[in-house]
Amino acid sequence: MEKLQNNENTNSSTHFTQPHEAIFLVLSYLPVFELIEMSQVCKSLRDAVENDILPWLNIMVDKPLSSRLSDDHLMKITSKSNGLLRSLALINCYRVTDDALLVVVTRNPLLEKLFVPGCRRLTPGGVIKAVKMVPKLRSLKINGIYNVNKDDLQTLHTLIGENLSATHRKGFNLYHHMDRTISSAFEHEGQLNSLIDVDICPRCQEVRMVFDCPRESCMMKLQQSTSSPRLEVLISIGLIP
Repeated sequence: MEKLQNNENTNSSTHFTQPHEAIFLVLSYLPVFELIEMSQVCKSLRDAVENDILPWLNIMVDKPLSSRLSDDHLMKITSKSNGLLRSLALINCYRVTDDALLVVVTRNPLLEKLFVPGCRRLTPGGVIKAVKMVPKLRSLKINGIYNVNKDDLQTLHTLIGENLSATHRKGFNLYHHMDRTISSAFEHEGQLNSLIDVDICPRCQEVRMVFDCPRESCMMKLQQSTSSPRLEVLISIGLIP
């Protein structure tokens, strides 16, 4: 009788430590920071976070973790996807280097979205090497990376499978707010038209984010001239003399 009671107590204790099934539905919607916080609550939640692969298929690192994310941390976090990582967004993670990024993309060849805006230690050459390793990549955000020139931009467009002029013919984007644009593009399919968030500025001829005029009259003219390159459209609507 005493042995039976001990078994019942053991089973009850084991059942109590198991997380509710609803937890696994919630995990995939949590950002990395909250996943880490949850894993420190108790052993059962830690095991749930560590053993569930779904939350780690789309990784977005933003404040407050961005300033603390090192190469080792990045490789540890991305390793939880077991090579099935689909989206990676590192927002202002200025400690991440080319070497770590190359290791991550090499281990995750199915990557489709790579957002690294404000990652100042990354170089154009390092980004190009990374893009070469992910043939399925279809969206790239590199605003804030230093010394990106026209040749680098052309190379990136070619690697992703679309040249610069073809991108212009597809349409125009309005970049109202950088963080909101990144978040929406990361979460929703087909949110943006262009493959890369930077372009050649028609005024200074530098590679940077190009903001289209939000006025309704300008947008109507843009819609009527979607077959023309960006520079010709901006000239035709009077934004460039």
